[in-house]
Amino acid sequence: MSVYKELWHRNLVKLSTACSSVDFQGNEFKALVYEFMPKGSLESWLHPFPNALGNGVEDDLRILSFLQRVNISIDVASAPEYLHHHCQTPIVQHDLKPNNVLLDNDMTAHVSDFGATIYLSFVEYAMRDKVSTYGDIYSYGILLLEMFTGKRPTAEMFNDGLGLHNFVFTALPERISEVVDPLFVAGGGGEEEEEITNEDIYILADIKKDQLQDSLTEMLRIGVASSVESHRERRKLCDVLKELQLVRGLLLVSAIK
Repeated sequence: MSVYKELWHRNLVKLSTACSSVDFQGNEFKALVYEFMPKGSLESWLHPFPNALGNGVEDDLRILSFLQRVNISIDVASAPEYLHHHCQTPIVQHDLKPNNVLLDNDMTAHVSDFGATIYLSFVEYAMRDKVSTYGDIYSYGILLLEMFTGKRPTAEMFNDGLGLHNFVFTALPERISEVVDPLFVAGGGGEEEEEITNEDIYILADIKKDQLQDSLTEMLRIGVASSVESHRERRKLCDVLKELQLVRGLLLVSAIK
């Protein structure tokens, strides 16, 4: 608990307290209590549940715009980058997935659930050549691909060695229209469109089509490069962050030209 309290980053969910109690069946349990994130998980935005009527229509169709996904990508990468490189003892999040990414009222993303987190000693960290941190990079790459394709890595279509990584890799760069999430490409804002700021609306309206295509390609390329099989070929998250920020910067430049 004391170690958690020493961690602070704007893209980590704040830990409020820890508790130990007994459930209704008489079983003892321990729990970590995090701050409330009113916009829910990234999972609920990428994959809305069917409503209670069972007719296949989502209760709340919430669609993340391209710009929102870029911003969330930067937020999510910032959290493990901090854990890997800016803590006294390097930390591996070890369970980076949409369910563990929570959104606040401003749609800022916060990484949560450190139940599986591994704390590495400096000696062990050096001897293992950062293999464990590369596991977080792989998970981030797959999460990034899921965000921009709208497809879970566990989807039934991914079998016989295909996988989400290869699905996107084989489509780059000419056939990305076949793999990106059609919801945000169509320009839908869903009922949460008001979450996009006036600045964002201006940007989205003025981004040149070629720049949007180039930016989509770059986001998918970053996801593929971060999820390659060989851990030594994966990018450090500090480098990934620079590339993501460059994508956003180019979008802004494109909008004002």
